[in-house]
Amino acid sequence: MSIATDVDVARAWLSGLHDFEALDPIDKVRFSLTADLFFHTHESIYLHYKDGRMARAMYEPQKANMTDFLRYPGLQAVWILRKRYFHIAYQSHVDETIAMTWTMGTSPSLYGEARQAGLPAPA
Repeated sequence: MSIATDVDVARAWLSGLHDFEALDPIDKVRFSLTADLFFHTHESIYLHYKDGRMARAMYEPQKANMTDFLRYPGLQAVWILRKRYFHIAYQSHVDETIAMTWTMGTSPSLYGEARQAGLPAPA
């Protein structure tokens, strides 16, 4: 919810998705902590699915959400820094998903940020 209610966190999130390294130190913290919440949420969902406690039909939309977000280079950068803090099965899952996203072309524009900046829509 902090993204929706805090303009500084929202700005850091959107900027960090595209270029984590370009963020100032405070925004790196904001982005990293928000990304950590994203990863922990998806880890919980993934482990519930793998343990058979979540139906495939419920898991697939969450997997698509994670895959779309993992196309952003900033989220990939934070994953490299933080991955050791996650379950080994989830680490493999995210690493495989990131490798798959490299075949999907440019970063997405999940917030319409390419259109707002006058850039061409991503592939």
